[in-house]
Amino acid sequence: MSEQNKIDEIKEALAAASTQYEWDTDGISIEWKDGHPLKGTYRHIALTQSLTPTCFRNENHENDATFIAKAPEYITYLLAEIERKDEALKWYADEDNYDPIHLDKVGFIPIDDDSGKRAREAL
Repeated sequence: MSEQNKIDEIKEALAAASTQYEWDTDGISIEWKDGHPLKGTYRHIALTQSLTPTCFRNENHENDATFIAKAPEYITYLLAEIERKDEALKWYADEDNYDPIHLDKVGFIPIDDDSGKRAREAL
Protein backbone atom coordinates (compact mmCIF):
# COMPACT_ATOMS: atom_id res chain seq x y z
CA MET A 1 0.00 0.00 0.00
CA SER A 2 1.39 3.39 -0.95
CA GLU A 3 1.84 6.17 1.58
CA GLN A 4 -0.92 8.21 -0.07
CA ASN A 5 -3.33 5.25 0.07
CA LYS A 6 -2.60 4.85 3.78
CA ILE A 7 -3.22 8.58 4.36
CA ASP A 8 -6.48 8.33 2.41
CA GLU A 9 -7.47 5.29 4.50
CA ILE A 10 -6.78 7.25 7.70
CA LYS A 11 -8.82 10.22 6.44
CA GLU A 12 -11.73 7.92 5.60
CA ALA A 13 -11.58 6.22 9.00
CA LEU A 14 -11.48 9.59 10.76
CA ALA A 15 -14.41 10.88 8.70
CA ALA A 16 -16.44 7.75 9.52
CA ALA A 17 -15.61 7.85 13.25
CA SER A 18 -17.87 9.41 15.87
CA THR A 19 -16.05 12.71 16.09
CA GLN A 20 -18.99 15.09 16.24
CA TYR A 21 -18.51 15.24 20.00
CA GLU A 22 -15.29 15.53 21.92
CA TRP A 23 -14.20 12.44 23.83
CA ASP A 24 -13.19 12.58 27.47
CA THR A 25 -11.73 10.11 29.95
CA ASP A 26 -11.69 9.46 33.65
CA GLY A 27 -8.80 7.02 33.25
CA ILE A 28 -11.13 4.03 33.50
CA SER A 29 -13.22 4.55 30.40
CA ILE A 30 -13.70 6.99 27.55
CA GLU A 31 -17.00 8.62 26.69
CA TRP A 32 -18.40 11.59 24.87
CA LYS A 33 -18.05 14.74 26.90
CA ASP A 34 -21.31 15.76 28.59
CA GLY A 35 -22.71 12.28 27.89
CA HIS A 36 -24.04 13.17 24.46
CA PRO A 37 -26.55 10.50 23.41
CA LEU A 38 -26.09 8.22 20.44
CA LYS A 39 -29.47 6.90 19.26
CA GLY A 40 -30.81 6.79 22.80
CA THR A 41 -27.71 5.26 24.36
CA TYR A 42 -24.47 6.73 25.59
CA ARG A 43 -21.13 6.20 23.92
CA HIS A 44 -19.00 4.74 26.69
CA ILE A 45 -16.06 2.37 26.32
CA ALA A 46 -14.57 0.70 29.39
CA LEU A 47 -10.83 0.14 29.44
CA THR A 48 -10.31 -1.42 32.84
CA GLN A 49 -13.41 -3.39 33.74
CA SER A 50 -14.57 -6.80 32.60
CA LEU A 51 -16.81 -9.58 33.83
CA THR A 52 -13.66 -11.71 33.88
CA PRO A 53 -10.91 -9.47 35.30
CA THR A 54 -8.25 -12.11 34.67
CA CYS A 55 -8.83 -11.63 30.93
CA PHE A 56 -8.74 -7.87 31.11
CA ARG A 57 -5.92 -6.59 33.26
CA ASN A 58 -4.51 -3.27 32.05
CA GLU A 59 -2.09 -1.51 34.36
CA ASN A 60 -1.67 1.31 31.83
CA HIS A 61 -5.40 2.09 31.52
CA GLU A 62 -5.15 5.80 32.35
CA ASN A 63 -2.59 6.47 29.60
CA ASP A 64 -4.48 4.25 27.15
CA ALA A 65 -7.77 6.01 27.88
CA THR A 66 -6.21 9.45 27.41
CA PHE A 67 -4.58 8.41 24.14
CA ILE A 68 -7.78 6.91 22.74
CA ALA A 69 -9.87 9.90 23.82
CA LYS A 70 -7.41 12.30 22.16
CA ALA A 71 -6.87 10.18 19.01
CA PRO A 72 -9.29 12.13 16.73
CA GLU A 73 -7.66 15.43 17.74
CA TYR A 74 -4.15 14.02 17.27
CA ILE A 75 -4.96 12.43 13.91
CA THR A 76 -6.59 15.62 12.60
CA TYR A 77 -3.52 17.62 13.62
CA LEU A 78 -1.08 15.16 12.04
CA LEU A 79 -3.02 15.03 8.76
CA ALA A 80 -3.00 18.85 8.60
CA GLU A 81 0.77 18.86 9.19
CA ILE A 82 1.29 16.32 6.39
CA GLU A 83 -0.79 18.42 3.98
CA ARG A 84 1.07 21.63 4.94
CA LYS A 85 4.46 20.01 4.39
CA ASP A 86 3.33 18.33 1.17
CA GLU A 87 2.44 21.76 -0.25
CA ALA A 88 5.98 22.99 0.39
CA LEU A 89 7.46 19.86 -1.17
CA LYS A 90 5.24 20.20 -4.25
CA TRP A 91 6.60 23.71 -4.83
CA TYR A 92 10.19 22.45 -4.62
CA ALA A 93 9.35 19.50 -6.89
CA ASP A 94 7.98 21.82 -9.60
CA GLU A 95 10.76 22.03 -12.20
CA ASP A 96 9.41 25.36 -13.42
CA ASN A 97 10.66 26.97 -10.21
CA TYR A 98 14.24 26.17 -11.31
CA ASP A 99 13.92 27.38 -14.91
CA PRO A 100 16.28 30.28 -15.79
CA ILE A 101 13.69 31.58 -18.26
CA HIS A 102 12.24 33.46 -15.29
CA LEU A 103 15.32 35.72 -15.33
CA ASP A 104 14.03 37.28 -18.55
CA LYS A 105 10.41 37.42 -17.33
CA VAL A 106 10.68 38.58 -13.71
CA GLY A 107 14.39 39.12 -13.11
CA PHE A 108 14.98 36.13 -10.82
CA ILE A 109 14.59 32.38 -10.65
CA PRO A 110 11.88 31.44 -8.13
CA ILE A 111 14.07 28.87 -6.33
CA ASP A 112 16.83 31.46 -5.85
CA ASP A 113 14.35 34.04 -4.62
CA ASP A 114 12.83 31.53 -2.19
CA SER A 115 16.21 30.59 -0.66
CA GLY A 116 14.59 27.82 1.36
CA LYS A 117 11.89 30.03 2.91
CA ARG A 118 9.07 27.57 2.18
CA ALA A 119 11.09 24.71 3.65
CA ARG A 120 11.82 26.64 6.85
CA GLU A 121 8.14 27.58 7.20
CA ALA A 122 7.12 23.93 6.72
CA LEU A 123 9.48 22.84 9.49
